Amino acid sequence: MAKFVKLGEKATIFYDPTLSFKVITGEVKELPSNYRFGKRTVKALQGGHLVLTDKNDTLDKEDEELTAEVLKAYKKADLVAKALELKSEYSEEELNSMTKAELIEEVLSL
Repeated sequence: MAKFVKLGEKATIFYDPTLSFKVITGEVKELPSNYRFGKRTVKALQGGHLVLTDKNDTLDKEDEELTAEVLKAYKKADLVAKALELKSEYSEEELNSMTKAELIEEVLSL
């Protein structure tokens, strides 16, 4: 049976390079079957950085607080999608030509 994890209360990002396993704010991901080989993953589970959860457990979009620190964990493509989702006045092409810092400012302004 697959296990699913999300970030703990105070965590904003988690990455285990041994397993190439990454979780960012608002995500619920399936725990790799070989997670016991990743020391960081095991310690994160023990310390509360990662929390076991149900597959259907997701954060409400309204409850997710968008801060610059949280948005820095997003990839550029995810920031563009978030800006379009929040009805940015810029077109998709204009958003793609922006730097990551400019995209973060744009998302925070919406």
